[in-house]
Amino acid sequence: ALHLMILFACVLALLPAQERWDDTPRPGIAVEDRSSASLVNLASLGVGNATGLGWSGYMNGSGNMDHTVHVTAGWFAYNYRDFADKANHEFALGFPLYQGLYFGTGLRWDKNEKVGWNTHLLYRPATWMSLGIKGESLNRSPWMDWGVGVRPLAFNSFWESRLTLFYDARVTSGGNYANLAAGFRTEPLD
Repeated sequence: ALHLMILFACVLALLPAQERWDDTPRPGIAVEDRSSASLVNLASLGVGNATGLGWSGYMNGSGNMDHTVHVTAGWFAYNYRDFADKANHEFALGFPLYQGLYFGTGLRWDKNEKVGWNTHLLYRPATWMSLGIKGESLNRSPWMDWGVGVRPLAFNSFWESRLTLFYDARVTSGGNYANLAAGFRTEPLD
């Protein structure tokens, strides 16, 4: 009963962190290491679970369709994003550095801007905790996202991966801070 109360309190604490619930089509930069890993944190490619291809599309607030396409093969990825009539391409690489520490880097460009260089880190010091940092557009107007993921049911090996809480934030080159996302992922079945 105590574990459920702690879990409920964690979920409630995360709710106010999300500024716009409809503006974050992602599962958390410290959490995702599967199908959409290359779109979320390039370092998570190094975990080795992301091989495949995918497309996602959704209606944005203006009634237009935004979408992403990604192709991953081992540590390499190609991403295409089309948001609000601004499309970009990205080639990326992610690999393990040390036990639980992963590094990713990529070049992103579109037809109207220079190439942007991105570097990402993912650190998993324990099976129940994950930390992510993304440096974006480092050679232009840099900004940084950071995130944390926690598995509060780690006390039991069967339930450990069933629930993950996450929080992401952004710091701009001007030092401005913004909450990006807070939420949870569940995997009730294998």
